[in-house]
Amino acid sequence: MPRINQEKKIKEIAYKYFAALNFLSLTHLSSGDNDPSSPFQKYYEDVEKAYSYLSPTHKTLINKEFFYEDYPNWWISLYSSYQFKKLKKEAMWTFLRYFYEIH
Repeated sequence: MPRINQEKKIKEIAYKYFAALNFLSLTHLSSGDNDPSSPFQKYYEDVEKAYSYLSPTHKTLINKEFFYEDYPNWWISLYSSYQFKKLKKEAMWTFLRYFYEIH
């Protein structure tokens, strides 16, 4: 899967994750509990589980690049361009592999 497609897939997963989280928070507030059979609950849990398999470095990269979209070039003081690209690629592959195995 080309890197552009990986990025697009993870952005789509992040968007759906926050939509599911928003839905769950609204239904939880109104009903008092979450339905474990809800597709929103399952999606949320699948993303969380895939995320839990990542190393701390990969978690940071996925969070800052896709889920919470930190400021541009946040990584410059931490990594060389080569290191960042390599780590980002590893993080994307790992996250997607676990997500699609679970989901």
